[in-house]
Amino acid sequence: MQSHQTYQKPVETKKPPKKTLWVGLGIATATTFQLLRPIPAPTYTLTTSAKIPSNKTALALPTDGQGAVAAKGFGMLGTSGAQTQLSTASIAKVITALCVLERKPLKPGEKGPFITMTKSDVQFFRDEIERNGSRVVVYEGQKMSEYQAIQALMIPSANNIANTLAIWAFGSLDAYQTYANNYVMRQGLVNTRIGSDASGYDPSTVSSASDLTRLGLLAESNPVLIEIAAQTEATFAMAGTMTNYNTLLGQNGINGLKTGNNEQDPGAFLMTGAFLLEGRKVQYSGAVMGASSLSEALQNSNRLAASLPINFEKRLVIANGQNVARYETKWGKKGLVRARKEISVVRWKGDAITLSLESQENDAMKTAPTLTVKNGSQVLTQSLRYESMPTHPSLWWRLTRR
Repeated sequence: MQSHQTYQKPVETKKPPKKTLWVGLGIATATTFQLLRPIPAPTYTLTTSAKIPSNKTALALPTDGQGAVAAKGFGMLGTSGAQTQLSTASIAKVITALCVLERKPLKPGEKGPFITMTKSDVQFFRDEIERNGSRVVVYEGQKMSEYQAIQALMIPSANNIANTLAIWAFGSLDAYQTYANNYVMRQGLVNTRIGSDASGYDPSTVSSASDLTRLGLLAESNPVLIEIAAQTEATFAMAGTMTNYNTLLGQNGINGLKTGNNEQDPGAFLMTGAFLLEGRKVQYSGAVMGASSLSEALQNSNRLAASLPINFEKRLVIANGQNVARYETKWGKKGLVRARKEISVVRWKGDAITLSLESQENDAMKTAPTLTVKNGSQVLTQSLRYESMPTHPSLWWRLTRR
């Protein structure tokens, strides 16, 4: 008997349409993209003024000749007269001192190497006798330390020692002239040119009051030079004790620097000094050129120095805990940002104070922005704090944001 088997057709499994697969994959990709996108930083707006305006200033700048004054950290504060080239006279010795100290540096307390006087150095001394120039007695074979030579340069303004120092440090006056002209160009003293000698007796060394004021700020950075310039007298072999031509030392904070006068410029003075304002030391430099006499140049400089402090002020910019800014997130949350501590500045009244905010994009939900306060060349920063931390957005907002 023959048996019959029943054939059963296999059941086919239906595959989803390709379009459905692509839609699902797209939704999953979009969802992942939205969830992994960085959360945008809040928008910050200052709640205090972004600018504290400048005030009027009143400096006693000279009405004749030319004048200028500057302060460290504040820049040039004011000038008067045409800032044209004029003979520096003995103020040139400040450039000589700075160049020598750059080539042969001294640290505070050091006397440096000894310079042995030669026949040429004795001749420099005799030349000054003949033309009635300022000088310090020297003799052949005499030994003078570098420190004492700079004292002779700055205190009795010895023309002969200026040339002696320049040749000792650079080999010749021509080599010194080249070096010194490069030096003033490096320092941006565009109106300054070094002439044929190192003393300034020859009128070929020229500058302007604004350039000399910048030179004074450079000198303030050299502690040895400023130490010497502040000395009222010094004692030298043969010459004995000699006094400083700068009779303003100690007045209105003046601690230096150099007088100058010749036929082309009868009265010039480069001064440095400092005063305290609300516990902060303000260092300044000023220059007067083209006065009718050295006495007038000194009087004008003293008046200028006396007028400086009233043109500075301590200004409270931000109080401790002050509401500085408000924030708003893209998802609608709002709040305040406050200062962690007080910010005060000592400012030149002629300078405005500006405030700005900077946020950290990568850490905006954890770190409040930084406040920057600018006043002249002064820049102060402070990391602020949230009054209440911004809350994170909802899952729905993150999925649906554009």
